[in-house]
Amino acid sequence: MPVQLTRVLQPLFLLCLILTAPIAQAATLNIATIMLVPMGMQEEGGGSGILYDIANEVAETAGFVPNNSILPFPRAARNIIAGKADMTIMFTNKLIEGLCVEGPPVMIVKNVIVGTAEHEYFSLAELRGKTVGSIRSASYDNVFEQDRAILKYELTEYDQIIKMLLANRLDAIIGVELSILHTLKILKIPRSKLGRPLVLNKKKPRLQFSNNVSAPHRKRLEEALFTLNQSGRIQAIVDKYTR
Repeated sequence: MPVQLTRVLQPLFLLCLILTAPIAQAATLNIATIMLVPMGMQEEGGGSGILYDIANEVAETAGFVPNNSILPFPRAARNIIAGKADMTIMFTNKLIEGLCVEGPPVMIVKNVIVGTAEHEYFSLAELRGKTVGSIRSASYDNVFEQDRAILKYELTEYDQIIKMLLANRLDAIIGVELSILHTLKILKIPRSKLGRPLVLNKKKPRLQFSNNVSAPHRKRLEEALFTLNQSGRIQAIVDKYTR
């Protein structure tokens, strides 16, 4: 075959190989997101929420296709232990400790007590004899819960306790700061209506991996989280739901 013709045909042959080669598909990553406002919320158009969005972006940045299910906490924990889910974001707890692989922290979550702008509190002692609204069955702080001099009034939703606080039917409310801020946003209530929060404690939800996830895949996901944190993307997701 003439050299000149060979030079023409070789690139064409290589192009044909590229075009006819099977396209590699990204692996699916099964994710379990806890059902909790504003962390994981099921809506008509699909899932949403701070941890839901973060988990999806971590998976996508690492080169995976996320398959994200929003589940009650106990079921999400069971799924990560059984390997039905590859990854979740939650606090290390007794249900999963030692039964899955703990990854790096994703963010900081604060549990707070807050009053109105006119009535701020700077210690738990100031709340003795006063009524604090909280979400039924929720546990935020051991010292608060054990102080019997602080009156507790339980409701089922954040919007209920915030409305009662602003109507002066409660002296203060206790809860996850992000949940309180998200509810203010939904209700279109200015943040200035509430006082400065008394921070009771800070916790760090972490990436948690099933034991079935390989070390190289875990590393890719952890590096993706680091990239998203460094770029400010994690904070942008938080702000989307709270500002």
